[in-house]
Amino acid sequence: MARPLKIIFFVGFFFLFSKVGFSQQNPWVVKGDRSFQQGDYMKSIEYYEWALRKKDIPIAWMHLGDTYLKLNNYEDAEICYRKAVESPETPPEYHFLLGQTLMANGKYKEAKYWFEKAGKEM
Repeated sequence: MARPLKIIFFVGFFFLFSKVGFSQQNPWVVKGDRSFQQGDYMKSIEYYEWALRKKDIPIAWMHLGDTYLKLNNYEDAEICYRKAVESPETPPEYHFLLGQTLMANGKYKEAKYWFEKAGKEM
């Protein structure tokens, strides 16, 4: 399987089956998720960014990163995943995804750190 396809597979898997337990889902995040599932990635970016204008919401950072990753925009995905992993609510799968985006951006040493961190927590 080609490298971008592996990344997309992992993102899709974790996005759909994530065990993120946020009890109060932001309506903009819900709209973003719906747009993502329908394949309207540009619209989902708008919704996630709208949610983040109001409040720093870890799941919005996670899903915005997933969307950028799906679009092969590794630079923006890295920014989003960095924000997401600041929260203790973020599942370790996102430490792995941050490592993937860092590798895609040529930051191998830092990617290794995040892969190790994900491995310890998963």
